[in-house]
Amino acid sequence: MIKNDKQLEITIKQVEKFEDAITKLDSQKESMAEIIYTLQRNALKGQLETLIYEIKEYESLKKGNLFISNNITLENIGEVFLKARISIDMSQAELAKRIGTTQQQIQRYESSNYETAGISKLLEISAALGISLRFERICFFRQSFDFPDDLSPETISSEQKKLREKGQLFTF
Repeated sequence: MIKNDKQLEITIKQVEKFEDAITKLDSQKESMAEIIYTLQRNALKGQLETLIYEIKEYESLKKGNLFISNNITLENIGEVFLKARISIDMSQAELAKRIGTTQQQIQRYESSNYETAGISKLLEISAALGISLRFERICFFRQSFDFPDDLSPETISSEQKKLREKGQLFTF
């Protein structure tokens, strides 16, 4: 995904190179085995289409066109933040200033899809971008365990308590 205007410029140049490569390949078609020509052309065309898609997506975001699903997860939050920042025409430096960090830190967050940011930082960033996040319940287990046959609320609560006491269940 294109993350800034510099990357857009680079991607536009790459599109030109792929178009030139396809033109050159087409001019050599007669001297190549059909299968080799077809495979190479399809590979170049596939890369070209991906680059063109990324350019269109970035340009659409720059125009303020943004669709955010109601299903924001920790797996896709980085992409959501990046798209939101681009669509409101906010620089990394401006986002950094709003949350009291450096532009380089925002760059690192975006490079890692925000996987290195803690929950409190994710909440600060979402507020700065105008995105409302709500964490209903996050839990994880250190080890697997057997589910009891009786899944009544009392049994579940009791089992959770046992796991917490053993240091095997953490909830936030």
